Amino acid sequence: TALAPGVYTLISAAAVTGTPNSAPSFSGGNGIATGCGGTVSVSGTSVILTVSVIGTLATWTDGNGDKNWATANNWSGNVVPQNPGDSATFGSAGGSAVTLNASESVGGIAFNYSSSDTISGSGTTLTLNNKGYGASIAVTAGTANTISTALSLNDNATVTVGAGDQLTLSGVIANAPGVTNTLAVGGTGKTVLSATNSYGPAAGTTGTILSGGTLQVGANGSLGAGDVSVAGSSTLQSGAAGLSVSNNIAIGSGATATLDSNGNIFTLGGVISGGGNLAATGSGTVLLNSVETYGGT
Repeated sequence: TALAPGVYTLISAAAVTGTPNSAPSFSGGNGIATGCGGTVSVSGTSVILTVSVIGTLATWTDGNGDKNWATANNWSGNVVPQNPGDSATFGSAGGSAVTLNASESVGGIAFNYSSSDTISGSGTTLTLNNKGYGASIAVTAGTANTISTALSLNDNATVTVGAGDQLTLSGVIANAPGVTNTLAVGGTGKTVLSATNSYGPAAGTTGTILSGGTLQVGANGSLGAGDVSVAGSSTLQSGAAGLSVSNNIAIGSGATATLDSNGNIFTLGGVISGGGNLAATGSGTVLLNSVETYGGT
């Protein structure tokens, strides 16, 4: 269960001295309720986690019936989530085809209805900005959830998809102007990146983090230019014929990176390194076109 707003004691001792070198912060959707942020600090003889609401928490109702994001009557409390730190939840009014009819900013998005939801728009951008806590997209239900608008990362972003569920991000994912941010993918479900994306840094620095589940790529450049860090056992799956992905991949110790051809010829051109393991699956062919240095099996 995600932590609601409140103060939580992490460690108690006879004495606690010093302060964190930097104040660690955590985003909603990653153990903390969507729309909230958490900060670790020292209070007396305890190390505490303070979880607080960052912005507006709104749930899609489709009350007005026009399907437009910017219509207040389509949201609980008649308040549109449109500012950094705000949270948008798509639940009981599931199955809706939501139109992003104006560019908006939110800190968190949650999909939790089995009928799935889609967010689309023409010429508009959905910016993920959780005021430095890290933005999140969490999926707990639905096999056809889709965001087809352009996504702009003004914060590091985490996508978590539950078992048997799926989220497709088919619009271009880019860094917001003047910043460089990462995309982390976890959970036990499936995340699909369809477009050629430009988020993250240049090669040599991590741009994508995999900690679980399946990440399917639909274009050679779906992972941006940055390196891929496999922090937990995950599957990287081909989503189209003849893909050639050039990103370097670093597999963490104890983790297994599974390359799924998905019936295609799937070429990996970057260096695969790290202390973890590498596996291949699928009825197609996986080609490794570099001098690999990973230390596992």
